[in-house]
Amino acid sequence: GNATGLALGYDVTSRLSAHYYFTNTTGTFVNNNKSYTHGVELNYILPDFAFSKSGWIHFGTIWGPEHALNNSQWTQRYDLTVSLSPFHKLTLITDCNWVSDPTRTTQPSGRIKKDNHAWGVAQYFIYDYTDRLEFVARGEYYWDQENVLGISGGNGASFAEVTGTVNIRLRENILIRPEIRYDKILSVPGGSSHIWHHQDKNITALIGVSYEF
Repeated sequence: GNATGLALGYDVTSRLSAHYYFTNTTGTFVNNNKSYTHGVELNYILPDFAFSKSGWIHFGTIWGPEHALNNSQWTQRYDLTVSLSPFHKLTLITDCNWVSDPTRTTQPSGRIKKDNHAWGVAQYFIYDYTDRLEFVARGEYYWDQENVLGISGGNGASFAEVTGTVNIRLRENILIRPEIRYDKILSVPGGSSHIWHHQDKNITALIGVSYEF
């Protein structure tokens, strides 16, 4: 989400840059806590190897009071992204993230639990067929059985998804993006996996059109 804050950056070397920032609670313009959310980002440009060109690594983390009117319980988020290009037109991007939320929640068993966690990993395959045509495939797995992210729309679950996208640039500033996505609930602690309209899987198809200026 969007936030208001201040960021400071420093180029440690020609390949490594570091950033520190603090913001209001994520998604707010006026802070609703007495403390701020803090973040650190590290970006490293990999040297070219025989098997990879134009690679980079990104590490980011935030920690702070992400719940309104609550200064004592701090959320932590960590994200690691690695991009490699083993071939001229093919890019592989791996993204891993982990979240810790200290909010007390009621589990399906009725037990009140705090320090809830979620984690996930995503793998992208990006192929630039031409300057105007690009194919993207993405696979993701998320463990959110403590319902930190709320992505499943239920009381917590682990699930996987596969997405296929085609980026078609008709003009320099006109992009058409047809996409199809398949989601599958793998496990729900203490409940049924049929949480999406009484099903454990979901298929979504859409077409996006954007004008860049």
